[in-house]
Amino acid sequence: MAGKQVTNNIRKRKMPTSGGIYMNLLENDEAVRRSKNSKRLMIIISVLIVLLIVVCVVILYMMSEIQKNTMKFSVDGKSATYDESMLVSETVEMGVQVNGKLRAKIQIAKDADDESVKELAFAQENVKAHTDGKNIVKVIVVKNKICNIVVK
Repeated sequence: MAGKQVTNNIRKRKMPTSGGIYMNLLENDEAVRRSKNSKRLMIIISVLIVLLIVVCVVILYMMSEIQKNTMKFSVDGKSATYDESMLVSETVEMGVQVNGKLRAKIQIAKDADDESVKELAFAQENVKAHTDGKNIVKVIVVKNKICNIVVK
């Protein structure tokens, strides 16, 4: 009786009542109450195993439904794709150091020539403050990475 009721409840997607039926089976069944402890233990274990199987089936069903619903996506009726050209940046951020200390960050076109990097670096306010009135010993530009200004 209980097995048939559980099967019907699963088909109707009434999962909480399936567990309740097994609990009622454990509490109310006269065979369970009259049996010896070892026999009762075997019945309890078998009921718990069946209950575990029901829970596993429900979890698998729920996972498959979640996967079906989340894996289907589209943009304007087409599958979503990506464009590799959108991943490539046309500008880079370079650090500007004066005597080894970061004084500014500049945005500049990728692979810009050294002169335009130096020009933009010296135009920064914080760089001006640390280089005005000082002797510029050397300017080192590492393409697309850093501009280092050495002053005395």
